[in-house]
Amino acid sequence: MSFMQEMESNSMETQQLHSSQKEAIKKITEFLGESNETDIDEWLVDLNNLFSIMKFKDETTILETMGKLTGSALRWYQENLRSFTNWNDAEKPLRDRFKEFTSDKKVTCNHSAMEKKCLKQNSTKFVAHYRSLSTTTVAKSNVSTNERVTWFYKIENASDSSWLPFGDIEKEIIEKAFMNHEQQVQLDRCLVNLEENVRINKEDSSFRMPIKRCVGLSSDYIGLRPERFYIPQKLVKSFSDWKSNDRRFINEWQRQNRGLSMNELLEQAADGIIKEGIQLCEPIEAKWIADELLLLKNKSNEEIEKRVVSIYTRESFLYRLVNATLRENDLSKLYNLGAFCWLLFHCDCSSTFLSLGYAGKLYRGAQLDKDTIESYRQAIGLVKTWDAFSSTSKNRKKAETFGNTLFIISLAKSAKYRYSGMDISSLSLYPDEEEVLIRASRNFFVDNIEQDNVTGKYLIYLSLC
Repeated sequence: MSFMQEMESNSMETQQLHSSQKEAIKKITEFLGESNETDIDEWLVDLNNLFSIMKFKDETTILETMGKLTGSALRWYQENLRSFTNWNDAEKPLRDRFKEFTSDKKVTCNHSAMEKKCLKQNSTKFVAHYRSLSTTTVAKSNVSTNERVTWFYKIENASDSSWLPFGDIEKEIIEKAFMNHEQQVQLDRCLVNLEENVRINKEDSSFRMPIKRCVGLSSDYIGLRPERFYIPQKLVKSFSDWKSNDRRFINEWQRQNRGLSMNELLEQAADGIIKEGIQLCEPIEAKWIADELLLLKNKSNEEIEKRVVSIYTRESFLYRLVNATLRENDLSKLYNLGAFCWLLFHCDCSSTFLSLGYAGKLYRGAQLDKDTIESYRQAIGLVKTWDAFSSTSKNRKKAETFGNTLFIISLAKSAKYRYSGMDISSLSLYPDEEEVLIRASRNFFVDNIEQDNVTGKYLIYLSLC
């Protein structure tokens, strides 16, 4: 097989892996919450099993769950969505609210236990369906080590098996250990033995999975990452509407930290991320990010800015935490996250990114409740803002695959800036997302709202100031 044929084959297998996720989710029965046809415990077991196998993060799980609810269950979930900061926050209230549709079965939410149950028993047809669709055997390519390297671990039981990728930073850590001929590497959730080629559960060393290294694969996700592109942004008043005693996160950090050198900025960012990682039980991933930032000391601004953006594009706790903090204007995290937010914020107006400026139409999906949609309707003609960084795509088809709302974002003719945002796809591990990053607190006009007569999807038109 030629190199190009092998690359095309690998790409097709990767696409098959992720399209199978959507197929498996479709197999989960919708929960109505108005009859005894579906047992809430059994439904949540199926959901937890499938999401555990897929390694979905909390915010993805919360969003995907909403897509499997209907009727009164969906209405209740949307009303309480903003109070869910993690999956446990959502799952327990959901079970309690609809406990009248509960059998006598006991359900555990421990992720390690759930993983073992999925792997050692073949009790869930949805997990089996997902695995059978996603089974793939990707051969190691004979290509340069400059090509993208992906590490996989194998989930298997008596009847089926599948290969799933490690996380972005986990892959980097494993690959470095591999190149340094290390025997074992420690990750936040597991150990990886590179001599025996196995992934070892930290809680139970007898629980092992085979691993493999593949070279030359494209990105591991071919759609848009839900936690990055679909989390609803808070609609807030524009910066010019804020009173002088109102304190926005990045501006408040800058007010308290004037005069810092670039090296001091990098040190503070690294130190804060390590502290946040410890609180999130992800100290190893946090240390990797911190080490990458500290390596940038005494480097050029261009090198620093490109690396900061590249780190932000990785699938890790960092971008989720940064944007949750900005959305809530959580000043308690000012020291820990302020420096990194400032570094990323100022990439937008840097000469480094002039060539990456993008002024065309952008798209972002969301699942919005009726009250939020009405708040946009009331804001037509007004200037508003989103406090967090906003990941948008140039690809409308990909952006509208999730949720009941599509934001269509243009650049206003009277805009102060030449561009809507930074086209960071060339710096991303996920170039197929066609991501354009809109900086935090960028003002926009709410121009109009329509509802598609065919799909029922709301179209909200914004123009960036």
